[in-house]
Amino acid sequence: MTFDPTTPPTPQELEKAKQLTVKDEEGKDVLLGDLLNGGEQPVIAIWIRHFYCGLCMDFISFLGSKVKPEDLEGKAKLIIIGCGDASMIKGYRELLSTPFPVYADPKKETYTALGMTLRSLEQGAFPKGKPEYIVRGMFSNVWGSIMSAFRIGKLGSSSGDIKQLGGEFVFGPDNSVLYTHRMENTRGHAPVADLLSAAGVSPSTA
Repeated sequence: MTFDPTTPPTPQELEKAKQLTVKDEEGKDVLLGDLLNGGEQPVIAIWIRHFYCGLCMDFISFLGSKVKPEDLEGKAKLIIIGCGDASMIKGYRELLSTPFPVYADPKKETYTALGMTLRSLEQGAFPKGKPEYIVRGMFSNVWGSIMSAFRIGKLGSSSGDIKQLGGEFVFGPDNSVLYTHRMENTRGHAPVADLLSAAGVSPSTA
């Protein structure tokens, strides 16, 4: 699949991806298709970079400030997938206090199947200003990533490919894809407002 930041996967590509598995917090295999099955509700699926990525942590924290589980109730599902070991998940969720389920794809098979094939450490240029979710400078972010390694505390476990870029999707029923955004650099997460709008979810006012 040729890389393109916004072209949705075809129904055939999506169906193939749904046959792949990711791992849950207990290390058990879970079929991606089961996770993307929201019935008539859309599923917001976020593929982050490695589990120590400070930029991704800022994004997930910012997302959590804009949408709460109660905002999604009866409207949408939200899942997060990282490319490190499943043993990292518990510490990652606790560190970020995220209420949303997190899964691991250490082989990066779902990344590849859905066209997230770029590997880069480039931060990218933002002529209109840095993304809204970034609250720390580059040095603080790097230092935060290092400290996160100690807080998550899983020596011997892999946090994932540091060059792997992720993306954000909103999946609807019947293999429909309502929103596609693949990262082009390490700071290139989707605008949260666009992501929520595609899923028909209003940002939290709490």
